Amino acid sequence: MLVGTGDIRTWLGIQAEDKKPNAKLETLSQAIQGFVENYCGRKFEAQLYKTDPQYSYIDGFGTSWLYLPQYPVWYINDLRVDADRDWGAGTVIATDDITLYENDGKIVCTDGDYFGKGKRNVRIEYYAGYAAGTHLSHDGTAYINFAVPFDLKQLIIEMVVQSHKEGITGVHTVIGQDETRMMQMLSGKSVWRQTLNLYKNYARIPSYDIL
Repeated sequence: MLVGTGDIRTWLGIQAEDKKPNAKLETLSQAIQGFVENYCGRKFEAQLYKTDPQYSYIDGFGTSWLYLPQYPVWYINDLRVDADRDWGAGTVIATDDITLYENDGKIVCTDGDYFGKGKRNVRIEYYAGYAAGTHLSHDGTAYINFAVPFDLKQLIIEMVVQSHKEGITGVHTVIGQDETRMMQMLSGKSVWRQTLNLYKNYARIPSYDIL
């Protein structure tokens, strides 16, 4: 969960000494996070993508580079390109032979390899998203960290607080009356929209057909 209930309690004016569990706030925070992720078309909480059918198997476009669907990227464990999708040892692209732009989730092959055209012919295991802590960068020159950005965290807090005040509880379903009310709330908050639009995962791939 990107935002804990402690920050939400502060904004709601709940006394600091009130330590009682509040399952409603926790559920609502998770629901708002899900709504925000759906709106932006990406996952924000860091996790390992290993054999995820949506995010670990990617179309190749005949280029020496590609963008991963989830970012920022902390590290890559395994990268393979295989038109037959057998994923044998001969399909591996060594991680030493790529340049990784962690913040953007961009991979560039540096040893003559490329991501051939194909449907889901690239398989990658990587860790991406926002979390506490640090990790050595791919090129080994520095330690990186991708904590939850302050503006994104603050936006989620404010959305949770406003939703709590308006009695919204079910936005995690992304359907029905609560989702409609959430969109109406968002449409009336230009700062919220502007902030979320900064984190949208807009398409960043070539616009030609795959043969």
